[in-house]
Amino acid sequence: MKKIIMSVLLSVLFIMSYSSCFSEEKSIALVTLNWAPYADEKLENFGFTSEIISQAFERAGYKVTITFNPWKRALVDTERGGYDALYCAYYTEERAKIYGMSEPYAESILGFFKKKDQNIKFDTLQDLKPYKIGITLGYANSEEFDSATYLDKDTAPSDESSIKKLVADRIVLSTMDKFVGLHILNTTVQEGKDTIEFMEKPLIVNKLYVCFSKAKPGWEKKLADFNSGLEQIKKDGTYERILKKHGF
Repeated sequence: MKKIIMSVLLSVLFIMSYSSCFSEEKSIALVTLNWAPYADEKLENFGFTSEIISQAFERAGYKVTITFNPWKRALVDTERGGYDALYCAYYTEERAKIYGMSEPYAESILGFFKKKDQNIKFDTLQDLKPYKIGITLGYANSEEFDSATYLDKDTAPSDESSIKKLVADRIVLSTMDKFVGLHILNTTVQEGKDTIEFMEKPLIVNKLYVCFSKAKPGWEKKLADFNSGLEQIKKDGTYERILKKHGF
């Protein structure tokens, strides 16, 4: 009888252990920043890229949780294994060494906001040397721009802060995603927003990636599962339906 009871107990423990492992494998903890309209905890389904990413993971059988943190903290915490992955990231060679990079899931038009009464144009970055240019802490822009030490750059803690500096004439240009800047102007800037415009020529069109923590066991499979899920939602029309629902 004791042998039977022991056998049953071992079987139950094995099943519980197996179920726990399976459950852990099929959940994923993501982190990103409030970067409307791409991702924001106040938007429907946390923004259109959050919905795209959640749908892709769910197709692969994952339960998704999303945390919002300042960008610099999100990068560091993910690198250390605090989260499985972060998203809304541009590709850089440095990031590719630190994280596992997914297939791109969206694009970001990156450029400069300026005052409408400022007649500023540029063919090369050298043309922007006379101007104080706002950038945001922890952001990658383009490799050429980020390495251009000859430019006068002013660092702000957030995109919103950079836009407000532009309105207040503390900087001449503000570097950021076109749709992020327009969203800030339409939702948070009360005075002076009609004096600001996005320069016609973009700095670069960046693709957006999910960055997987190499400190988390099994990250390669999660990356492959995400890429597979992303391909599925593009093929069956879910991806386009999400974009249209959010006005893109």
